[in-house]
Amino acid sequence: DASVASFSHESGFYERAFTLRLSVPEGYTVYYTDNCTTPSEHSAVFPAEGVRVTDATPKMNKYSAMYTGVLEQAYTGYSKLYGIARDTVDKCTVLRFLVSDGKGLSTPVITKSYFIGEQYDGATDGYANMAVVSLVTEPDNLYGTKNGLFVNSKYWTKTDDERPVNFTYFDAEQQYVFDQDVGMRLHGTSTRGYNQKSMTLFARRRYGAGMFEQSILGDAKECGSLVLRTDGTTKLQEGFLESFVSDRDIATSDYIPTVVFVDGEYYGVFNLTERFSEDYCAAYYGVNEDNVYIVKKGSEENVSGALAAYKSTFSNLFSTDLSRTSNWTKFSNAVDVQSLADYLAAQVYLCNMDWSFAQNIAVWRVIDPSLEDPSNPYADGKWRFVLYDLDFAAGC
Repeated sequence: DASVASFSHESGFYERAFTLRLSVPEGYTVYYTDNCTTPSEHSAVFPAEGVRVTDATPKMNKYSAMYTGVLEQAYTGYSKLYGIARDTVDKCTVLRFLVSDGKGLSTPVITKSYFIGEQYDGATDGYANMAVVSLVTEPDNLYGTKNGLFVNSKYWTKTDDERPVNFTYFDAEQQYVFDQDVGMRLHGTSTRGYNQKSMTLFARRRYGAGMFEQSILGDAKECGSLVLRTDGTTKLQEGFLESFVSDRDIATSDYIPTVVFVDGEYYGVFNLTERFSEDYCAAYYGVNEDNVYIVKKGSEENVSGALAAYKSTFSNLFSTDLSRTSNWTKFSNAVDVQSLADYLAAQVYLCNMDWSFAQNIAVWRVIDPSLEDPSNPYADGKWRFVLYDLDFAAGC
């Protein structure tokens, strides 16, 4: 249990350098690393007098110097043309710990992220009213030549390729909220070609918990996955655009503008958003998460049979005479017509130039209505629509 170790300072934002100390019961040994690698019993022993935690920003850029694509231009230290940092980027000190009893038992790896200096003042441009996320993983998981998710393009087409990462969340006042070990995958298609990549985060039991320990977004009491989204080509806030139509009969995602650090270095401004999933359907529509078909971007998102069911309904949509009562009855029994109408209106209103019924679209329905509460209006087995991927919306 990680609680066996007591830290003098929690992950967080501090104006001045400090000495980090920690205590453990007698007989335990603390091993640690300061380069984001995973500690083991072969790592350095944490000194009894503690370690000094100072502002890491002046250190030489390591990962930022590798960027060759477009990074979020809100950070003035980046060249808008090449995306390579022309001066030192903001950094945090990452320390990782393993506590061992010397008898073969040890805690899970404990990860702490410390931001030191006035540049992180909440009133400072770039951090004002912005949440902050620190993602920490073994550097080779992202930047290694053999299996680096960020630099090796052979992994960009493997949507199920996942890396373990520690997710630490600070709210818009830069207050530590929680941290959790999760899985991380690349998110989306076009962003895989950019060096600032969108990411999906998954809470899984193999990392420690099947849900995020705290709800950050929206009204959902539980959440199993989140997205850190780069916000496409225009840098307009996708969540902001979705908020215009969030009162319609379509699923939309709540969002929080977020500054992201990866392995201790500034990585850009993202939107932290809800991810549409079975968990989302259960939280917002009261249906059984194991009884849901989801289709995204013309492919099955969760269970076998979803795509075939979708195609059987929509393949003949434009060749069917819906003015005939029998055809309209069949169609309206299979599709939530109000959801479809709101969805089409939203696409026009937001001027989304990159969608069709085969791409950049997401839909869902209950698989078997008989397994749901009959009083639930969303348990009728009709297809409903999700506002999804607005990278080319708003006249970009």
